Amino acid sequence: MTKFLEGLTTFEETALMVALQKELIWFKGLLKKDGDFWFYKEKVNALYSIFDKMGYDREFVDKHIIS
Repeated sequence: MTKFLEGLTTFEETALMVALQKELIWFKGLLKKDGDFWFYKEKVNALYSIFDKMGYDREFVDKHIIS
């Protein structure tokens, strides 16, 4: 577990991952529909940034978390 998640129970950690996963999938879908809209790009980048702080890079997130 990364330092970012210290103090969380397994249930809380799982709930956080699922919530982030759902948000990322939703905003990536919106970005595909309207790729020029900066708001969706910023949301997707912010979510990837959160995953990065948790120790997961974009490639890992795309391959294992949102697929």
